[in-house]
Amino acid sequence: MPLPVAIEHAALRPEATVAEVLEGAAIAASRGCVAVCVAPAMVHAVVTAMTRPDGGAIAVASVVGFPHGTQLSRTKAVEAAAAVALGAERLVVVADLGAVADGHGRRKLWMLILSLVFLTGLCTLWLAVPAASSSTIFAVLTGFVLATIAAELMTVFSNAIMTGLAPKDELGRLSGTGWAVGYFGGLASLALVAGLLVPLPGQSQTLLGLTPLLTLDAASHQGDRLTGPFAAAWFVIFILPFFLFVP
Repeated sequence: MPLPVAIEHAALRPEATVAEVLEGAAIAASRGCVAVCVAPAMVHAVVTAMTRPDGGAIAVASVVGFPHGTQLSRTKAVEAAAAVALGAERLVVVADLGAVADGHGRRKLWMLILSLVFLTGLCTLWLAVPAASSSTIFAVLTGFVLATIAAELMTVFSNAIMTGLAPKDELGRLSGTGWAVGYFGGLASLALVAGLLVPLPGQSQTLLGLTPLLTLDAASHQGDRLTGPFAAAWFVIFILPFFLFVP
């Protein structure tokens, strides 16, 4: 199966003009994507204007409850019906995960599931060898998308857990400290990889002028591909205290 047939192109920038959305839809059609996903207000314009180069119409998808999913269910139903009436063939409905996190007690189980998805998605980056097959590229892209979604959803559930960890007037400090430590961890991992593990492009030494601790094949871009599994291992190190000590 050609890779574009499995891809739904999104043109959802909130500030995008009709012309810009149509340009994105034209790119999707020219590359043979299965559909183009646009905001409800753009559905009619895209349905009216877009055809594939071979003359067939490209499928048009729309979003419901985008981006946070906090609308009432009946509001989403009306929005979905309106998008279909305008010509949408597919709907992407955003769930209210904040309500799920607040209404169910097993938040750490959700965090565990999402962590496993996140780790799996990161590790698929190791498969991104040069001249990879379409199926491999699709697997890597799928892993990247799933890891990104899992990271965003973990934020929802960690925020829900945070409200029970500190008094209300301390939540801002706790949240800010968490983000600061996270950014520091990201910079520390970057320094570790660039300074000790991976040589500079075209050179035999790291950014710190040291011999790399790992022997990596430059031709297959192992230094670049390593960032996925390394990020996964780094995440495991710092998520374990959460599962062990956070109530």
